[in-house]
Amino acid sequence: MTKRSEIPEGSTLYLLSVINKRIRRRLELQLKSHVDSRLSISHADIVFFTHLNQRATISDLTRHLGVTKSTMTVLIRKLEELKLIQRLTDSKDRRTTWITLTAQAEELTYQAKGFGAETEKQLLSPLSADDRLTFVRILHTLKHHTDAW
Repeated sequence: MTKRSEIPEGSTLYLLSVINKRIRRRLELQLKSHVDSRLSISHADIVFFTHLNQRATISDLTRHLGVTKSTMTVLIRKLEELKLIQRLTDSKDRRTTWITLTAQAEELTYQAKGFGAETEKQLLSPLSADDRLTFVRILHTLKHHTDAW
């Protein structure tokens, strides 16, 4: 029998994967019921990444979401149809196209932040305030460590 302090090899990745899937499923349900039923969590990822960075290239978004360029093109096309993003050609380098959010998409991000905050609150509720701070620090460390992957 494994002691509680011993972590079986591979279990951490499994647990992270399960928690990630549950969070994404919950957020997608909230997105579809409270924001726009035509949007997927991948669309929301694009909108939030672009919101946080003010603009992004297709390559930036492809790397961030970990999808192929063809998949990203389909996702971007849908967001364009919904008038949530626009493409802008870089004035200094005409080969670069920037994806930016429309005012409508910016409004949606503020709506979605509300239920995102509620989901985060529910997720972290079993943790003490100190444990929450430690958990967030650990997540930031791991995110920074994996940025180059």
